[in-house]
Amino acid sequence: APETLCAYRLPAVVNAFRSQFPKVDIVFCPSLNGVNWSTLLSDGLADAALSLSEPFHSSTVNVKFLRREPILVVAAPSHHLAQLDNVMLEDFQTETMLLTEAGCPYRRRFIRTLRSAAVSPANILEFHSLEAIKQCALTGMGVAVLPQVVVQPELNAGRLVNLQVDGLEFNMATQLLWHKDKWISPALQAFLEMTEEMLGQTAEDEFEEKI
Repeated sequence: APETLCAYRLPAVVNAFRSQFPKVDIVFCPSLNGVNWSTLLSDGLADAALSLSEPFHSSTVNVKFLRREPILVVAAPSHHLAQLDNVMLEDFQTETMLLTEAGCPYRRRFIRTLRSAAVSPANILEFHSLEAIKQCALTGMGVAVLPQVVVQPELNAGRLVNLQVDGLEFNMATQLLWHKDKWISPALQAFLEMTEEMLGQTAEDEFEEKI
């Protein structure tokens, strides 16, 4: 699972699972962007996986939509863009953007949107850590693009501001993956059911209308 889900979604699931299956070992592997989970599942190197990406389907892997993950553009309250009621894509032309690594699905979506408007930020600072991006945004170093779940506490506390960007509103999907032909043990079945119950939120057709 990607860092966002490992840090902000999965701990509650793992805690519930361990209380029911205390003797089952769990190998909890945060993934790097670009990992081909379909291959890992097909090769038996993983029993299940969570993805944070645009919706997709597979002929070899079961893919279960769980929830929308809104992606926000945020900045410190002191940042000059935070003073604007509406931010234009062109405003990022002179900004420092704080972004995840190049393989990240929501970074790709953001950059694709900028390019469609012929916008190229003045600077891009790339991080492998969501916490590092958030801390840099808090200092006013630049503008960050992060999942809402990552920055919600700071938004609630007024330490970050969600920029209202014209022409930029999108979501990723949290999806649960497991191999179609793999024998599912009682423990794995319980984990899949717990994950769906605890993380599931929005119907897929509703999501696809909003993405």
